[in-house]
Amino acid sequence: MPNSTISTRPYTRTRLTAPAATLVLCLLLPVCKGAAVPAWEQFGEHAAQAVEPVRPSPLGEGHLGRLDTGASVRLCYPLPAKEALAAFWLRPCNVVAYTGRGTRYELLIRRDSPNGALVYTGPVATNGDRWNAQNRDRIDLTASVTAADRERGHIDLFISGAVTDDGWTVYRHCSGRPMPAFVVVLDETTRQALHTMRSLAAAGVSLIPLPSQIELSSGPPMIIDGRTTIAAPPTLNHTASELRDIVAERTGVTLRLTPAAQEATTTITLLVSPTGATVNGAYTLAVTDRGAMVTGADAAGAFYGAMTLAQLIHAAAGAVIAPACSIDDAPAFRERIVQYDIARGQTVHVPYVKRLIRELARCKTNALLFYMEDDFRFREYPFLGRDGTFTHAKARELSSYARRYHVRLIPQFESLGHAGAVLAHEEFADLREAGRPGVFCTLAPRTWDVLDRVFSELAEAFPDSPYIHVGGDEFEHGFARCGACRAYAAEHGAGGLYALHMTRLSELVKKHGRTMMFWPSHRGPSDELSDMTLKNHAAMAKDCIPTEWIYHGPASYPTIRQYQDCGFADIFCCPAVVSYSRIWPDFPTTFRGIRGFYRAGATAHCGGAYCTTWEFRYGALLENSMMGLIYAAECSWNPASTSRADFFRRFAGWWFDVHTPGSGTLVEQALFAPFPRTPQTASLSSKDMRRLFTALPSRICADLLEKKPAFAENVSHVPELMPVPRRKLAQLSAVARRNALTLRAAETAFGLLELQSMKISIHRRIAAILSEAATEERSSAAATAVSRAAQLMSPLHVALNASIERYREFVERCGGSRADLAQLQAQADDATQLTQRLDSVAEQIVAGKMRPRDLSIPLSMLLKRNLIRIGTWSPEQVSEEPVTLRFDVTTHLTRPEAFEVEWEYTRGAHGLSIQTTRLLADGKTLSEDKHHGWAGAGSSGNVYTLNPTGKPLGAKLVIEATVSARGGNDSAGTLWLIR
Repeated sequence: MPNSTISTRPYTRTRLTAPAATLVLCLLLPVCKGAAVPAWEQFGEHAAQAVEPVRPSPLGEGHLGRLDTGASVRLCYPLPAKEALAAFWLRPCNVVAYTGRGTRYELLIRRDSPNGALVYTGPVATNGDRWNAQNRDRIDLTASVTAADRERGHIDLFISGAVTDDGWTVYRHCSGRPMPAFVVVLDETTRQALHTMRSLAAAGVSLIPLPSQIELSSGPPMIIDGRTTIAAPPTLNHTASELRDIVAERTGVTLRLTPAAQEATTTITLLVSPTGATVNGAYTLAVTDRGAMVTGADAAGAFYGAMTLAQLIHAAAGAVIAPACSIDDAPAFRERIVQYDIARGQTVHVPYVKRLIRELARCKTNALLFYMEDDFRFREYPFLGRDGTFTHAKARELSSYARRYHVRLIPQFESLGHAGAVLAHEEFADLREAGRPGVFCTLAPRTWDVLDRVFSELAEAFPDSPYIHVGGDEFEHGFARCGACRAYAAEHGAGGLYALHMTRLSELVKKHGRTMMFWPSHRGPSDELSDMTLKNHAAMAKDCIPTEWIYHGPASYPTIRQYQDCGFADIFCCPAVVSYSRIWPDFPTTFRGIRGFYRAGATAHCGGAYCTTWEFRYGALLENSMMGLIYAAECSWNPASTSRADFFRRFAGWWFDVHTPGSGTLVEQALFAPFPRTPQTASLSSKDMRRLFTALPSRICADLLEKKPAFAENVSHVPELMPVPRRKLAQLSAVARRNALTLRAAETAFGLLELQSMKISIHRRIAAILSEAATEERSSAAATAVSRAAQLMSPLHVALNASIERYREFVERCGGSRADLAQLQAQADDATQLTQRLDSVAEQIVAGKMRPRDLSIPLSMLLKRNLIRIGTWSPEQVSEEPVTLRFDVTTHLTRPEAFEVEWEYTRGAHGLSIQTTRLLADGKTLSEDKHHGWAGAGSSGNVYTLNPTGKPLGAKLVIEATVSARGGNDSAGTLWLIR
């Protein structure tokens, strides 16, 4: 085999022109010269050349205005005339819903004319946000390109939106919002790189991340056996031990450690030689049949080179070998950070965090950042810190462990917004902006003393971190509200107050020898309170780092340049594993966001790649995000990586130690995209799914079956989606040799999804049975029906208990949310009580103590009831001060009877506090329920019972309530009358 080379190094060093990028970053399909032209999915996106549309395509700023369903927009893209066209795809990211409030959206693409041949029909979306997200995915149109198109040099496409209850529009193509097509051509450089990748795949080598430059040799491989030694100086003892342990785990061969190379043995030599090195973590690796030499630019580089060698070593034909090769490698980003959100009821389970550190370090991540709210036990403020979260002792132990792996632990403490958990403590009541938890008051006398002491303890607890992240986002709705802050803002503007706050934070962080990282301001309730970092940067300290957060994977990242132009010390690029409050992550969006943001950041020479995770609640587990975090590790080291399909193969090989043919496809089908894109699967990530996850069985009919019938219908079909991913997961589990925990987490998630569907299906059947029983004239028939309903609870009991036991492992061993486990247990207890209640009702009917028509009294929550939507509230109607809302219900109440009023929060940044709800007849109170209720995230006490004793003839009946929003007026919801 001739020597062959993959080189992506120029991407990590210099800004490439488009032609150069096309040649150098041609990534990397595992086929050889002469093979059939592959499907586009097999190409890395960086093998593609972006092709900008030309007129008559819509070019310029802004959008085209509202377009009706069926309207068409022409897009014209140039095509290469001579090169072999391997792929052509489009990402129609500028095609969006007009208001987003429609009920059906579908993308259609035709060629040549508005009525031409249909070349693409997109999946149906049931809301605008989902459609917009779908339109950011790549659409393969390779088969639609004809020889005639190539000859005339362009292809004409006509995009159309088929929408119901809304319009749609297209944003014009421009530098800030581009909509290019992508083409892949095969040339000799590409084919050579593909040949190398095929050789690595054929050899069962799974490198994560892929080195920036690797050259395979035609020479014989290095043979590894019990006589092979690792020679390393004392400063690299841990690196040598880690290499030995990985090789032993994966091959069964135990290497011997020596301080120097020995004659007559095959030796792996580890050393540090900074000569000529320009990048921390850089290394070279040379493998021959005589041994291997890892040379690091520093100790971290030697460690990373050893990890690459560990991945090269594998069993083949009865021997353990490493292929002869030469690698010259360095990271694209100085800081390669993963964030672990521990602020949603998790605990810091030290062994699990150590595993996280170890596995991420093996893939060359060099920092783990902990997002904390009330999650650290400070000595100065011992009332802070939930049980089981961070203490000084845990931080010291984990920092010491991470140091061995060249990983730094970074603390984040919310120091402006997102402070509700901390400021909820009465000891900090004087720090609240306008007396409300959620935002620190910039001008409160004690704010800066408290934060000074907090940062001092964090600097002590995390001694290796050069940074303290202070948060700093999503404060805008509660900002500049107290008298002192309003007065300051009146003179200097709200932006001046923001700049003062952030500059003082930076000064405090510097006082403790750290650099401040912060989330920049994005959207607020007004223009003045939006994008406050960019608008007020001139008044801010610049020796700090904005960590720009963009999660959805847009076509471009213009704010990188904007923050750089502001003069900040650096900018870190922050995509996310889209798993927040979701039982199963959205990996397609995750991969698109990570790849795109890191590619843009590397091109702009940003210093940090920082992948976030958020909100491990409502069934979301960190372990189910691991594939996304490993992909982030790959792209933070080398954004010019391979195709998604090749990553799946390498992930299967490294993470699970599975090298069988088709292993990458198993990963894709079991983990990456286990469910097709349908309205049913769209429901899996909705707010309603979070409500269902926490819903007690006795409340499901009232809360979801009647209010959200479309959602309930979609979720009831989830079991139809499960056989294929379950089968693929079982196949992967049967051959996986390591990280079985990841597969158990997936099994737990699939079980939770099926559990939610079972809740809906069983309660539908129970509601139908009980409603029919209530009409029975014979007591015996009614009692039999109620008993049958009770028996239907049995499989739900079994499923709940199974989910509890599976989830318990991740709470007790992996720091999962205790609140989630408590909610599952509460549902199991409620199911038991509900079964007992049904059995008791059946017995009372048999004993003649209850008539069938009386079922509506003890089982009102289970029966199909009369649910009436009597009104809504919106941001324009509420404020942080108490206001009175009124709703006319004259036509809905025709006779005296007890009823309930439920306040259901539906959207907005703020919830609604309800003080009282009353029924008035011509202005006089007939009935009133006075208790404090909350309609928002985690609604409680939001149902009010009214029992009027009579209705004056001809009176006007009004529901009247005293309410106030909390933290701002961005709150909206629905008022239901329940009988």
